[in-house]
Amino acid sequence: MVPRKIERGQNALKRLTVFDGVPYPYDTKKKMVVPDALRTIKLNPEKKYTNLGELAASIGWKRKEVIERLEEQRKQKAEAWYERKNEKKQKWNDA
Repeated sequence: MVPRKIERGQNALKRLTVFDGVPYPYDTKKKMVVPDALRTIKLNPEKKYTNLGELAASIGWKRKEVIERLEEQRKQKAEAWYERKNEKKQKWNDA
C-alpha cells in the first residue's frame, strides 16, 4: 500500500508510470522466459491469485476484450518480425 495521503506517497504516485500492453521500445524485443518468475514455481498452488486484467474487469473496466484483441495482433506482428529477422540472419550467415 502506498501512503497516498502524505507527501511521500503523493510523490511516489506522481513517479508511477503504468502501460496498457507493452510500451514502444520493448514491443519489438524478443521475449524470454525467466524460470524464477514462473507462476508454477513461485506461487503456492493452494493460494488464490489473479491478474490485473481480471481484477480491473471485475470492478467495471470495459476494455478487456480490446486489450486481448490488441495483444493477439501484437503477438502475430512479433512472430512475423522474428521470422523475418531469422531469415535475414540465415542469409547473412550463408553469404
